[in-house]
Amino acid sequence: MVPFEEVEPISLRKDDPYYIHLDEISKTISNEIIEQTKTPEEAREDHLRSQDDADFELEKVKQNEDDLPQEIQEATKPFLQAFRSIDIVGQIVKNRKGSLKKKDLENLVSEIYFTGFRTVGHLGQLFNDTRDILVAELSLRVEDSSARHEIEQKIARFIQLISYQTCLGVFSKIIFAVGIKDLNTMFDNVANKIDTPAAKLVSFSINSYYNDLSTHDVVVLAKEFKNNPVATAILRSRVRAYIYTNHVNFRKKQALAQALDMKLCPLKERTVPPALGFIDY
Repeated sequence: MVPFEEVEPISLRKDDPYYIHLDEISKTISNEIIEQTKTPEEAREDHLRSQDDADFELEKVKQNEDDLPQEIQEATKPFLQAFRSIDIVGQIVKNRKGSLKKKDLENLVSEIYFTGFRTVGHLGQLFNDTRDILVAELSLRVEDSSARHEIEQKIARFIQLISYQTCLGVFSKIIFAVGIKDLNTMFDNVANKIDTPAAKLVSFSINSYYNDLSTHDVVVLAKEFKNNPVATAILRSRVRAYIYTNHVNFRKKQALAQALDMKLCPLKERTVPPALGFIDY
């Protein structure tokens, strides 16, 4: 059985249960500013190093799976299966892109998307359960209502932040597993067929990572996501990451910033330390 087959895949539409986890945090993340403090080569090297570190940690979990307590093995097994499925199918797409029919390729890519989106959806359910358990324990242990409320707010903030990072992390997993150069149309077709903000963000991210970023595509998505703060925040994150890791002329930077209502900020005008506000992928 496909991992999390019974789980509803996230869509990032405003009626998506997972959207609730991300709504508040997306409004507080300071991602309206574009300020470049490193060369594109340095930024890309940092990004690839972070990706390698994440892959290394995941591989360690896989290798040490048998040494983990049974309870943890049971909890992690479906996630490892999901990630293996994404890697395996992604490799098939890359190796057989020239021999498989277009429809078959698109079906395989769709399968990868849905596996990733269901994985995030399942994690959202776990986050909900964890929050409820913590709040219930809190009500038993903390009598002062104001102190309890403050702790509940911190718990909610933590759940929101980990949900946002989880979403971007799984999106990145999909991007690197299946992403390939010069298949823009195929990834666009998959996104349009699924027709959710989540799918469109992943396809846009693949196409802009492995090819040149299209200002037109950014304008179209920015308009589509105008009333969706979560999708807009993730789109801004991806565009800023592209600018940081590529040599982009100033006119194009201006056009991208204008489309997303962002500000080009020279280093001397730094207003928010990157570590406090920027979550890019």
